[in-house]
Amino acid sequence: MSGAGAELPDMTKWLAAFRQTTTYLGVAVLVVVWGGIYLLAAQENERAYQDAVRQSGNLDRVLEEFVRRVVEETDDALLSLRRAYQTDPQHFDIGRWTAETQSNNSLAVQFSITGADGFVRQSSRGPLSHPAYVGDRAPFAVQRDAAADRLYISVPLIGQVTGKLSMEFNRRLSAPDGSFAGTVSCAIDVARLEDFFSSLDLGRRGVVALVGSDGVLRARAGPDPATRRLPGRSASQSPLLRHLRQGPQGSYWNSPGSAARFDGVPRLMSYRQLSGVPLIAVVGLARDDIFQHAGAIARKYVLAGVTLSLLVLIVVILGASRQARMLATATELESSKQSLDETRKFLDSIIENIPVAVVVKDAATRRFILVNRAFEAMLGEPRSELLGRTVFDIHRQRNAKSINDADTESIASGDRVSYSEIEIDMPRLGQRMQATARIVIRNSQAEAKYLIAVIEDVTERKKAEQRIAFLAHHDALTGLANRAALAQKIDEAAARQRRRNEPFTVLLLDLDRFKQVNDTLGHAAGDTLLIEVATRLKSLLRETDVLARLGGDEFAIIQAGEADQRDAARSLAERVIALLGRPFAVDGADIGIGASIGIALAPEHGTGSESLLKMADLALYRAKSAGRNGYCFFAPEMSEVASARQEIEGDLRRAIQQGELELHYQPIIDAKTRRICSVEALVRWRHPTEGLIAPDLFIPLAEETGLIAPIGDWVLRTACAEAVKWPAAVKVAVNLSLVQFRKTDLADVVTHALVDAGLRPERLELEITETALIESAAECLPALRQFKALGITIVLDDFGTGYSSLSQLAKFPFDRIKIDKSFTQNMTRRSECAAIISATLTLAQSLDIQTTAEGVETVEQYRLLRLAGVTSLQGFLFKRPGPASEIDFDRCYGDLSVGQAA
Repeated sequence: MSGAGAELPDMTKWLAAFRQTTTYLGVAVLVVVWGGIYLLAAQENERAYQDAVRQSGNLDRVLEEFVRRVVEETDDALLSLRRAYQTDPQHFDIGRWTAETQSNNSLAVQFSITGADGFVRQSSRGPLSHPAYVGDRAPFAVQRDAAADRLYISVPLIGQVTGKLSMEFNRRLSAPDGSFAGTVSCAIDVARLEDFFSSLDLGRRGVVALVGSDGVLRARAGPDPATRRLPGRSASQSPLLRHLRQGPQGSYWNSPGSAARFDGVPRLMSYRQLSGVPLIAVVGLARDDIFQHAGAIARKYVLAGVTLSLLVLIVVILGASRQARMLATATELESSKQSLDETRKFLDSIIENIPVAVVVKDAATRRFILVNRAFEAMLGEPRSELLGRTVFDIHRQRNAKSINDADTESIASGDRVSYSEIEIDMPRLGQRMQATARIVIRNSQAEAKYLIAVIEDVTERKKAEQRIAFLAHHDALTGLANRAALAQKIDEAAARQRRRNEPFTVLLLDLDRFKQVNDTLGHAAGDTLLIEVATRLKSLLRETDVLARLGGDEFAIIQAGEADQRDAARSLAERVIALLGRPFAVDGADIGIGASIGIALAPEHGTGSESLLKMADLALYRAKSAGRNGYCFFAPEMSEVASARQEIEGDLRRAIQQGELELHYQPIIDAKTRRICSVEALVRWRHPTEGLIAPDLFIPLAEETGLIAPIGDWVLRTACAEAVKWPAAVKVAVNLSLVQFRKTDLADVVTHALVDAGLRPERLELEITETALIESAAECLPALRQFKALGITIVLDDFGTGYSSLSQLAKFPFDRIKIDKSFTQNMTRRSECAAIISATLTLAQSLDIQTTAEGVETVEQYRLLRLAGVTSLQGFLFKRPGPASEIDFDRCYGDLSVGQAA
């Protein structure tokens, strides 16, 4: 008995200690569970925030593009209105102008003209019922007092004529002596603008706004209808203008004070300053909308945690009650011991199966006293080798010190939970980034007893974040800096120039004939070529130089630190052209390309990134116009040429809308019958002030801007409609541009023109230049085959001017080839021209292809070409291009003398 009595106190102590350990384990499990929930919920919130930043940024770009287009279209309309009005002020009718130009877009509620006295003279809404005076309003006063002509955008005002809340866009009218003569204005309906804003997907409580650089709200749309009354309020006290001073775009959380000024809703505000326009696009996503999904997921985690915690507590309570009964009677010791074992196994099972690594350390010795399966897998060692050891026993010294220092800081801080990220060199996995949540368990005296660490490998997530950050400033294909990074590098170079007076140069490169590589070998070969180009350029540059790819086949270089800036830029440009002029080996083929380069010097031409790139681009355009594979420095007159070119483009757009284009026709004479067999349709532009403009002065611009497509469609329809009136044996010839072939509906355009006019396909000739066929055969040939199948005559124009003329005849069975006028006009003076004509005619006869000689101006040329076997002739000798009514279809061009030449 005495032995049994001595054994019982020892057993009681053992059971009491075991109960305390069980309680600690239960607490540890709860801490691990809730620590894991905390980490997962934090990750969901961070993911939701990053998604919101991206979404609001994308919406900002959509809003910026829409507002920019509205501003540009409205300004174009105002410039057109001003030109039309100043042409004939006495007889100008703004209502007729609006109807003819279709300038009254969906946002515009009124176009108006105001005199110098401040009274509205004309309104697109009709005659004024009473005088409307706007001379006391800011838009009129700004233009009256302005020293230069510029577009002004007002704050929202109630229109004197329309009675609607609108933003006024206006420009100055000037008298012939330059004095102020009034304004032309366009009122943009704020309500319609807000209707568009409301169509954007902003969530339940999102907002979108347009704010002026002056801090005045132009338009705002949100969930509260009362926001319609907000335009015109000043936002100068909001954080927006403060953030704008840090950069033209970004995002921030609105403060409670700024949110209360509107509707009290906290939001993530994303803003974007419109380039060249004093407006700021703002998108706000409500905090509740952003974190709604993350909150729902967190609630699920909490529910799971509560359920698991209840289970753990129940198990601990059950175990504790069993232990109490075991203390009351020694006979129940064995069953209680089994119950405790089951409890321990249950808790161990929970910890073992948690998908993140969990360890428990002794707070004093820092030795591992518990590790789970995930931690074993992370280190690649069994727990028998880990328990009782410290981090210094399993990690390298540097890594172990970082972990131990974080443990020490967590224990000393007094916080229950702390978080850290440490880069660890793992034996099997190499460098890994670990995120660790630490929970300190303290006794009743607040002394740290245990340290629980929940460890997650976040390496892949960090790599993804780094990749995203890299792609934000680098080109994905070549790894070079992108446009955004280039602009930043230019700004940094400009800052150095201001501090140390160090000049720098911006070179803009465009690859010649790159599109031909894409069309013939495919985009994969094109990408390979771009990578090879980047490699060659990098080998040519110094470490201090900057190389960037701006997109497509366009590259840029920043060169700095040169004593003789211009000579150094010239030398670099020549070396680049020589290096890229050497053949590239791509997919087993030798590819020859070239490079055109535009050069802008800083500070001579400017220091801002936008202005320098624009100037380099103008110089690049001049280099390409001069024949490609060369370079050109920017000169101030290039800006003037670009402005004039932009003005001509605006006039050409107006000419298309107002019917200023007309067709002239030049007959083609059959060499045997000497009668008209075909007539070529040639477009002319009858400018209201410049008179008749030849096509070579506006067709190249139309092709560059894409305006050639509507011009070509009009020419085709008009020529077919005119040809129906001619004799049935006479065909009409129409020239096609490469731009038209790039439209997917060209075949439909041709078919509709024939059907609408009632012209048989056999009476239509379509001409394509040899140069266009060389540049883009893959785009042209399928359409040409469709036309030929319809019975349309296909003509190869300007034959002999390309470098692969014979190969073009092998690609497609042309019905006719036209010998370029440069050979015709020099055939009697240069033997090589006569030889080319002779060879062309011999080839055409062998292939059964008809021929037309262009540019016949003398009787001698006419007689020699007929004798040589040309099937038809065209030129001033027979008739200059003119109206169709001047053509005499009954005339026979017999023996011509010089006096008979037209």
